[in-house]
Amino acid sequence: MGLTPLASVVKIVSDKIVADILRSILSRFVKRTVLEAAKTILQLTKIDVKLKEVRCTYKEVDIGVASQKALRSTSCQMWKVVADSAKLQFSNLCARAGDDFSGAFERFSRHDHHLDAFCFGIIGTKREFADLWSVMKCVFVLSHGNASVESGFSINNEILVENLHEESVVAQRQVYDAVHDTGGIVCVDVNKSMLQFVRGAHSRYEQCLALKRRDTAENVRKAADRKRAAGEIKDLKLKKAKLTESMAHETGNIDRDIAELQKMLHN
Repeated sequence: MGLTPLASVVKIVSDKIVADILRSILSRFVKRTVLEAAKTILQLTKIDVKLKEVRCTYKEVDIGVASQKALRSTSCQMWKVVADSAKLQFSNLCARAGDDFSGAFERFSRHDHHLDAFCFGIIGTKREFADLWSVMKCVFVLSHGNASVESGFSINNEILVENLHEESVVAQRQVYDAVHDTGGIVCVDVNKSMLQFVRGAHSRYEQCLALKRRDTAENVRKAADRKRAAGEIKDLKLKKAKLTESMAHETGNIDRDIAELQKMLHN
């Protein structure tokens, strides 16, 4: 016995509601491409959520607006607890610094030691300073991550002059860094090898100029070759177009002659 029209409508609507609910649930953790490929409710039910290639990554899982808000609130509360605990641990560290860590602080040099490695050696492995170390890691990453890079930009800005080539900038930075690493200009060891290197500087300069002239001539030659090739291509295209036009004209004449001869045969 078939369904009445009303029962058919109810079935269609109910199937659509079930499909929408199922699609909404799956969209939380199933990849969008997989859901878009499933057009019917039967195809939706055949999606194997156990397969790794079907599921979203943990960053793409949609947990809902309310859950996200609750997590953010919980995260803020947790960080407040960590911050309060880190403050107490820092006070404890300051109180013990004179007795337990005086030797380490006296040996510390900002030229020879990295601050993050130094702090890790003092508190990084101690559970009583775990929250303090968590806060300090954030400070190290956010505050000083690009300090050396920004310092390098300032140095480059000082040595830049008009029409200065890239090689000259690199060379001047190498000289600056080498002098800085030795402790200053007065600490540079002017030895025999350095003097010989300076004496040969002009010859190397001449070699560099000759190399640049050769590269320039090569680039000019290649540009001329490209220009000549482009001109030849243009001429060949024009020749091709003329031949095509002439061939079409001749083909038309031949077709007319064939038509006239066929007409004579029929008569």
